[in-house]
Amino acid sequence: MLRKMFQRNSFHIIKYRVRRTVRGVGFALGKVHGRRVRLAALAISSALAIGFVVAATQGDRTTYAVYFNGKQIWQAGSQVEIVEALQSVETRLAAITGEEISLIDSISVLPADSGAHAAGFMGVDTLETAIMEGLPNVSEMFTASVDGRIIGATDDGAALLRTVKEIVDEYRNENTVEISMDGDIVMRSEYVSDGLIMDIPELREALRRSITVRRADQVTDAVQIPFDTEYIADNTIYKGDEKISVAGVPGVLNVTTKTYYLNGEAQSQIIISSVTQAEPVTQVVLQGTRPRPKTASYGKYIWPVKNVVLTSNFGLRKATIGSANHKGIDVGGSRGTDIFAADGGIVIMAERYSSFGLIVQIRHDNGDITYYAHCSELLVSEGERVYRGQTIAKMGSTGRSGGVHLHFEIHPGGGEAADPLKYLP
Repeated sequence: MLRKMFQRNSFHIIKYRVRRTVRGVGFALGKVHGRRVRLAALAISSALAIGFVVAATQGDRTTYAVYFNGKQIWQAGSQVEIVEALQSVETRLAAITGEEISLIDSISVLPADSGAHAAGFMGVDTLETAIMEGLPNVSEMFTASVDGRIIGATDDGAALLRTVKEIVDEYRNENTVEISMDGDIVMRSEYVSDGLIMDIPELREALRRSITVRRADQVTDAVQIPFDTEYIADNTIYKGDEKISVAGVPGVLNVTTKTYYLNGEAQSQIIISSVTQAEPVTQVVLQGTRPRPKTASYGKYIWPVKNVVLTSNFGLRKATIGSANHKGIDVGGSRGTDIFAADGGIVIMAERYSSFGLIVQIRHDNGDITYYAHCSELLVSEGERVYRGQTIAKMGSTGRSGGVHLHFEIHPGGGEAADPLKYLP
């Protein structure tokens, strides 16, 4: 629809508006000084409304100045060029804001000054930039997009670049041999709605949620190869006993693997190579076949009394009678209670000795020595072999003793006393 508004000087100034009511093409026709002027046929989007003022001249003048909010921002050589440029800008604004934008109240077009054709006002980009800079809630920012979708924007381009690098580096380590992203992160400077502006930590999290990072780590580990064990019968060893003749040594296998990760979570693993660095050494064990004498040692101990009542532990203690550094344990009982050999062996002492009173000492086949002190009666003699569980004495309170009990010691290998509780069942 074309409406003649008024006539001033030598120009006929015509204000017109094109509205689309159905998807298609709208036309505007005007008549100036008896001459029909056909304006451009417009292919426009739904709900698009463009309003502006167009000036036609009496002569061949075809240069038009475009004003935005009262300021000249562009000029063009034809009305069609102006319509198409403004339509392009409105489309761009709709993409930025997510809303349909109309420039009808802000744009006007007047004839340019004679001969004026300022280079600074040439090009649609110049028009778009001038309009963007004058709009509220739209700013030029550095944006980060994934697969064509803007994730966020910031005014700090250097920080955005560092952030993108850091996101990828978060998944990288010293074993990483491959790393990639599903979808590229594209950074550029462009105009965006202020609603997309974020601080750097917020933008980092938004980007992290929007991308998929694939990584492959390759490592080489030394894996032990178990050794075999060979058993050999030996008639010099008591039946039931074993002796290691050759100690087994595990082999070493260098295994190189590649593990695939998705956003830091392991998905699969493959073996790249396996190289034997050292072969395992077979362990050789001698198994005894010699009949065991009744008095032979087993190397394991039993309690030297039945119905154990422990009255004093090994080690430091407060004592008015006996040593403050107790070398054994005390087991209470009644006078005459049987005392048993804790393991088989040979008696090396059976007599009254110092503060121990009546004592029996037995050396076992492994070199350990056990003491049985404060006895009331001795039932074995020095040099006699005894078997495990044999009654060797009766409980009493001889020597330096505060009551009837058995003082029991173990000297591993014949050396210093050790806590008997570590050896008894």
